[in-house]
Amino acid sequence: MENLAGVAAGVWAEVRANDFRERAVALVDEIEAARPDVIGLQEVARFLTLQLNQANGSFGITGVVDFQTILENEMRARGLPHFFLAVQENTKVGVPVAVADFGKGFVPTRQVQLTIRDAVLVRKGLDVRKVSQGNYGAAMSLGPDPFGSPIEMKRGWIKVSAIVNGMPYHFVSTHLEMQRFSPIQLLQTQELLTEIVADLGGVTVLMGDFNSDAAASSGDPTWTPTYEQIRAAGFDDAWILAHAGGIPGGISDGLTCGHASDLRNPHPTFNQRIDFIFLRASGRLGTDDGVFPGLVEVEMTGADPAHRTAPNGLWPSDHAGLVATLGLERGRFKELR
Repeated sequence: MENLAGVAAGVWAEVRANDFRERAVALVDEIEAARPDVIGLQEVARFLTLQLNQANGSFGITGVVDFQTILENEMRARGLPHFFLAVQENTKVGVPVAVADFGKGFVPTRQVQLTIRDAVLVRKGLDVRKVSQGNYGAAMSLGPDPFGSPIEMKRGWIKVSAIVNGMPYHFVSTHLEMQRFSPIQLLQTQELLTEIVADLGGVTVLMGDFNSDAAASSGDPTWTPTYEQIRAAGFDDAWILAHAGGIPGGISDGLTCGHASDLRNPHPTFNQRIDFIFLRASGRLGTDDGVFPGLVEVEMTGADPAHRTAPNGLWPSDHAGLVATLGLERGRFKELR
């Protein structure tokens, strides 16, 4: 317990040093510059600090760091027309960051509870027709926490159906399991493709952190079959569409992960391409030539040293962000179901 608390305290110190209130300013700068219709965010964390009351043995909340609230306040202060439409709670875990020996061994006196969430934000006025969300059935069991409660690494998804310029769109944001647990990731991928995005008519925009490195080869530790399976399901990779023919696209040709854990590396240290915007169009009027039929532009954000924060020189996030602009002829698609 004492060793665990020491390690957890070090991680908690880095989280506080990576001041999200400062980084939120830079993140909202990106939103303000792009003014997107729909935004998918992963790892929208909430931290609660709790202190032991020795008189009754209970823990009371002494502090809250909620990424959602901080972002909402920053957007509201600027008058931006964006709001959190849906938030999906995934993993929740508590760890001790301080312990004391009261004569019967070390017991926690202070702990941090972390809740990891995904979120979708939309622009006010977007014609939203339906919102659905949930956790994948496939999840990674990590055993009991220090207090004996089971820890399950859950991942989630959010689907927003809307009408944009007279056409049906489905925006799906997700975060799949890490590469080291690829069997779980592949089960999540199958659930995503067969249950969540199957048979959708109109335009489907699938976005998020897929933890499948398109820049790697089979056998590499960062590679999983997920990227190829999504492409085989009829989805185009927006980055490739936008930068085909050698058009310059960004840091090391689309790499998005990842900055150093303290977010203070002076230049990008990206070595994986695991964050994607995938596109699929179904029910198109006329013949289908197998290529997404419209103008696609994709830019990377949070990858230029000019994007670092002041005064501490932090990157907005450990990953780069992607911004896609789609140009499609009005009325070219219709709903299949």
